[in-house]
Amino acid sequence: MSLATITGAIIGGIENRINSLESEVKLPVYTSSTLPASPATGESVYSSDDTSIKTWNGSAWISVTLS
Repeated sequence: MSLATITGAIIGGIENRINSLESEVKLPVYTSSTLPASPATGESVYSSDDTSIKTWNGSAWISVTLS
């Protein structure tokens, strides 16, 4: 399974559960300037300055904006 497939599945799962995410999962909270410098692939955090969930895909943080 490719990294793109795994990342897509992670993002798809987040998008499908975004409305109930807060009551089910507690993510670490960061701002864009305080994101982990050496995250593990698949690590997810909540970015308080742009109200998004960010997931590290192995080379960059990708965002899912909360509504």
